[in-house]
Amino acid sequence: MLEKHGLERKQEKKSGKKGSKDRQLSHLQKRVEKLHFCMALFGERITLIMRIQ
Repeated sequence: MLEKHGLERKQEKKSGKKGSKDRQLSHLQKRVEKLHFCMALFGERITLIMRIQ
């Protein structure tokens, strides 16, 4: 995951500032989606742990 992210960043720097705002927005959106996904996974894990106890 981290290596892929690093590659994406390098590509962004190479492409310059054409539509950088749009790119930032989509990047933020991806970040938020990832965060929600992690939170959902974490939540499921917590509920599982609670059920076991």
